[in-house]
Amino acid sequence: MNAVDPAAIRSVRRLVTAVRTLEGGGFPVRRPLPTAGLPDMDPFLLLDHLGPVAWGPHEAIGAPTHPHRGFETVTYLLSGAMEHADSFGHRGRLGPGDVQWMT
Repeated sequence: MNAVDPAAIRSVRRLVTAVRTLEGGGFPVRRPLPTAGLPDMDPFLLLDHLGPVAWGPHEAIGAPTHPHRGFETVTYLLSGAMEHADSFGHRGRLGPGDVQWMT
């Protein structure tokens, strides 16, 4: 087992309250960054938390067509399931603990 150097442990400097906003086609997310209190957190552009929600099949509100150029989109699913489809016809289903990384 590796010992942890106490000097390497970092403390929490401040807490930031996530802003509630609507994303895509109107689904609610909590966005801790960027916010007025934390305008940038390089290398991250934004961080959204969606859920928990209990949508039935085909009830979820999607996002209109939009580009993903110049950044990586990472989705991590804590629980439940989701399906993603893009404008090229690619589809994928994610379950608890799955990660989707779009480049």
